[in-house]
Amino acid sequence: MGLPPPAPALRGAAVGAACGVGGVIGIHLHCAVDAPSHLLVAHGAIIVAGALAGAVLGAVRGRM
Repeated sequence: MGLPPPAPALRGAAVGAACGVGGVIGIHLHCAVDAPSHLLVAHGAIIVAGALAGAVLGAVRGRM
């Protein structure tokens, strides 16, 4: 069987953040708003949400 992967929550957060960046790139191609505050809050929230979801799923999956 082998050993479980170390720090599954951290690994899940990294994968989730990377997926969030992919989503932000797609959204940015269609979003006409270029205000820095909008980009930071609206687009940045997707990266944070992806990282949080990945951390939770990684922690839950790592305990199985």
